[in-house]
Amino acid sequence: MYTRRKQTFNSKILKQALETWTLLLAPFAPYICEEIWSKLNKSDFISLTDWPVYDKTKINVEAEETENLVKNVLEDTSNILRATKMVPKEIYYYSAASWKWKVYLTALKQKKRSLEPKNSEEGSGNMDPAAGALCTIHVRGNMEQNGAQRFCFLS
Repeated sequence: MYTRRKQTFNSKILKQALETWTLLLAPFAPYICEEIWSKLNKSDFISLTDWPVYDKTKINVEAEETENLVKNVLEDTSNILRATKMVPKEIYYYSAASWKWKVYLTALKQKKRSLEPKNSEEGSGNMDPAAGALCTIHVRGNMEQNGAQRFCFLS
């Protein structure tokens, strides 16, 4: 997914990832993994190679979360387009500035406080403002309606 969006790639990282995945897959598909291993110009057999070692320094949580965010937005867009049966020519994504998010979350907290019952016997509200995420998608293209359609959703 990353290379499709970025249109470039780091061959060293991709080769290292392929080597690791091949090593991990080798016990389950030994013949094809030996073939891949030889195509990677490795002189020894994959079955004789040491198992990959976990390297904590190669983990970038922020990058993984960013990638997950992009993946989720693309999935949400696909679901919206499937539900509305639209085939747009262009899709634009808008994100709010951080100060707008703070205002939005503050407003949700205030709304939660105003919706909470004054008497504790009535129960408490179960709205969690921090759990919501706001995204606006602007779609243009061949649609039955004239103009553009905007979707706002909370998830």
